[in-house]
Amino acid sequence: MEENMDISGDSADENVAGASSESTKAVADAKWQQLPTKSKKLYLNIYYEFVKWCDFKSVKEYEEDVFLAFFEEKAEKRKPSSLWAYFSMLKATILLNHNIDIGKYSKLVKYLKDKNDGYKPTKSRVLNREDINRFIKEAPDDLYLMIKVALIFGVCGPCRREELANIMADDIQDLGDALLVTIRDKENKIQRAFTVSETANDSGNFLETYRKYVLLRPPDCDHRRFFVFYKNYKCSKQVVGKNMFGQIPFKVATFLKLPNAKEYTGHCFKRSSATLLENAGGSASTSHLYMPEYVADLSNLTEQQDTEPRLTEDQVLFNNIKTEPPDECYSASEETMMKVPVSPTKDENEIFLNDIKQESLDTEDLKELEDTSQNDDILKNGTRNINKDPDGHSTDLGTASIATQTDSFEELPDVGCWLKKTFRSPPKDISEAVDRMFRIDQIISDLNQYRQSLFTSFVIRDNSAHKMQKRGQLERFVSYSKKARQDGDVSLPPPATSISDEISEAPVQKDGEPVQETRGVNFELHEKVLSTRVDGNMLLAGTESGKLYMHDLSGTTELKSITVSEQPVISVISVKDATTSEILAASFDNTIRMYDVHGLKLTRTLNTEGMVQCMDEKWEYVFMGTSNGYLMRYSLKKNEIEFEEKFNDDCILTLKAISEGARKVLLVGSKGAPVCFRDAISGLHLRTLQHNSPRASVFSIIVDVNVYCATDNHVQVFSFHEGTVIHTLKAETKKQISCIRQFKKLLFASCENGNIYIYSTTQNNKIGCIEGPGGSILSMEVVGDKIFVGTSLLFKVIPIPEAILNLKCR
Repeated sequence: MEENMDISGDSADENVAGASSESTKAVADAKWQQLPTKSKKLYLNIYYEFVKWCDFKSVKEYEEDVFLAFFEEKAEKRKPSSLWAYFSMLKATILLNHNIDIGKYSKLVKYLKDKNDGYKPTKSRVLNREDINRFIKEAPDDLYLMIKVALIFGVCGPCRREELANIMADDIQDLGDALLVTIRDKENKIQRAFTVSETANDSGNFLETYRKYVLLRPPDCDHRRFFVFYKNYKCSKQVVGKNMFGQIPFKVATFLKLPNAKEYTGHCFKRSSATLLENAGGSASTSHLYMPEYVADLSNLTEQQDTEPRLTEDQVLFNNIKTEPPDECYSASEETMMKVPVSPTKDENEIFLNDIKQESLDTEDLKELEDTSQNDDILKNGTRNINKDPDGHSTDLGTASIATQTDSFEELPDVGCWLKKTFRSPPKDISEAVDRMFRIDQIISDLNQYRQSLFTSFVIRDNSAHKMQKRGQLERFVSYSKKARQDGDVSLPPPATSISDEISEAPVQKDGEPVQETRGVNFELHEKVLSTRVDGNMLLAGTESGKLYMHDLSGTTELKSITVSEQPVISVISVKDATTSEILAASFDNTIRMYDVHGLKLTRTLNTEGMVQCMDEKWEYVFMGTSNGYLMRYSLKKNEIEFEEKFNDDCILTLKAISEGARKVLLVGSKGAPVCFRDAISGLHLRTLQHNSPRASVFSIIVDVNVYCATDNHVQVFSFHEGTVIHTLKAETKKQISCIRQFKKLLFASCENGNIYIYSTTQNNKIGCIEGPGGSILSMEVVGDKIFVGTSLLFKVIPIPEAILNLKCR
């Protein structure tokens, strides 16, 4: 609309404008719907990152040289495989929004190919059958029971970490001598099934391990997720996240003392499953197509061949795996591992790119990568393995075949030939590519349903006596577990070695733990105070020694303290509701402990994926940022983490939750990146502050009328709504500002050089400097006429000079 339009006239123009705005938004939403649903957010993130990069570089036209410069910057920190993924996402989004096909930029494509020359992607190591059986038998149940069940499901599936996290309790059927597990894809509405069968001897004990865990799960869970955290013969109601499943292979390798334990990543489950099948005689192509029916036990079942129903061809192949005794297990050679068609393992910063490339729309350019997906390897693999079923019929493992128990089967066409006949040419546009993807997904869904019906037709049988025998064994196990807890025979591991992310209802406090001390009002601590927080009349201070101090600012002489952990306390916060008041203390051992303010009793613990660096509380949520770049939202009402997302690759240094009208907004400051505005509930990216130096780290944030950010050198003042720099509060020399606090119209900035600089927020200039007690300043709080300062040497109270206090009203 024009700026000089008559707003006092008829309101029809406003209605037309509103309808036009809604129509434009609807068109934009429909345009982005053509992107892959699962990774659409990643597509948009890289697109908006490129747009902001162009704005910062004052680029107006998207030419080939612009993209070359962008990818050259990315190549400094990213692997060639990641560059191809970024290229794929940008190609789709730029084509949709600007009608520019960057796939035709020959110099850009050649640059990416040159970067890929000589690149050899790293792959996750695999666990062989001997490793799996040894871990199931030797690992203590009080620590590793949940991990054992996850390992069994992960290898038998084979399952990705997202699939393990989304298994529901209703998806598992106990058939007596086997488990039938259904894996559901909520986005594509596709499901598949796999089985875990009973062992004939004690080499694996897979079903017994599963039933132990099931009996210990809380019956009154308010969710249906199967995997919940477990520790010391007790399950909590807290669900296990996908990142925890990604760490399980590393924990297994660490327990078994395998070399290079860090190379056992979340891809280990699928690679181990494929390698087991490959060693048993399956081909590389069937390793992927048939592993959903992989039967888990590794024992000899030859004695049962006369009584067992006749199996289909793919199940005969898996029985070949089981007939090899455990003592003949061996590790897969490097040559065998290279034949398994699995996606390469990326570093921690790029794990998410695997799914991007599998859903990418520009396979014509990505097919030259060394780390192509499993389906591409299946299409390109021309070799076939010929096995024989028990009746002597030959089976071509290079094709997908379906058989009944008694009738002959008709062989399906080769997958590669079928694809060539069905899709004779590459898709002409994104819409056609999406249509093909949906069509293939539907075919896969129909095949999986048929496979499941084949298995269930003969597996279900009367196992009542067998179930009663197993039930008695498990009841004895549970009674032993309860007696062990009552007698105190089960020792608690130190917090630093905790292997679960459990939220327990009432943990037991350690014996001999100091609870209270008494000191004067102007107390002084001769130790490092890493974090402070003021809540009303209470000052909280977390120290390097693992203690939490609580000081009453109202004038009493009592200073309370409690030992939180043997590791440093790096972040503290106080939360209140209508009935309770709690203190949350995050320590270096990836644990958050919650204490009742009045009784100083430990009420709950929360173990996280990484070390929590900062916290902020608002709207009955606690927002957390970790040292490995994860952003989490913890619900105080539900007592669980509702939201978790990989924000970036570096440490999140500070968080600030505020309200912007009706919207709940979270400001995120991280290392080497500008402050980002996000929707606190949905995680939607809103805007970014335009720093003078985009690489500057932000260590502390204050929101008044404007946004004040403590950076590597100075305090930068931004417009809250526009995100542009209004002022820069400078001092004589450059310094790293660790913390900023506001008291009325004064801004206090503590620095690593040991000084506290004071600025006027009305005049935007420096008005004074206070020398600290010695050492680099790590934490600071300003209360009334006092400054509580924690340095690398001590924690001390400093009075604010009268000359400064007299200036505070100007």
